[in-house]
Amino acid sequence: MERVVLDTSVLIAIERGIATLPDFAREDDDLAMSAISVAELLVGVRRANEAQRPRRERARVARRLPVGG
Repeated sequence: MERVVLDTSVLIAIERGIATLPDFAREDDDLAMSAISVAELLVGVRRANEAQRPRRERARVARRLPVGG
């Protein structure tokens, strides 16, 4: 088991279907994201229009990941 900090670009690639989480981490890895990535995602969600509502829902899930520093 390793600690894996997911960058914003990784989360966006997963969201767009370009990559999957197993491309970056194993099932038993401890996942986290930086405070910067959380902020970037939240800004993107706030700027999204209604056609992008599913992105907002995925960002809610991302907020539940621990923030590593």
